[in-house]
Amino acid sequence: MKVAIAASQSHLQSEVDTHFGRCAWFCIFDTQGRTHEFVENPYREREGEAGSLAAGLLAEQGAAMVVAGRFGSKAMQALRGAGIQMILPEKRKSVHEMIQLIK
Repeated sequence: MKVAIAASQSHLQSEVDTHFGRCAWFCIFDTQGRTHEFVENPYREREGEAGSLAAGLLAEQGAAMVVAGRFGSKAMQALRGAGIQMILPEKRKSVHEMIQLIK
């Protein structure tokens, strides 16, 4: 399963970003292969629809789950439509800490 984690920077010590559609990066973690890669969010600067477009990007990447601090209503609708589960961490965590919890 692929899990997308919203990140403010492109490394594992980065914190999980507080806003899904406006994050700079997504860490795509593959639970089967135990691999990860960072994908830049090209929609973070968009005036509108950033969350919906980012949801489409993650659907193309094959993500089944996404982790972020917050999801806008349009992003939630797009993610639900794509069958992608949304996770909101209870407190601030790094990307690495989230991967450890997901494993």
